[in-house]
Amino acid sequence: ITCKFRCLVRVIACLPWKTEEFCGERKNTENNIEYFYRVRLTLEDATARIHAYLYGEYA
Repeated sequence: ITCKFRCLVRVIACLPWKTEEFCGERKNTENNIEYFYRVRLTLEDATARIHAYLYGEYA
């Protein structure tokens, strides 16, 4: 990483709204159930608004 930036943002929306639904489940190749996270955040600062997707092991 050559550069790092810091920015103060606020979360103005979150999907899914209920925290119980942040985690999904799927079957892997051995038919075991795996759980993974999936969340979409709407972030806002003084200049812009963006959507940030948090998914899988990176969430």
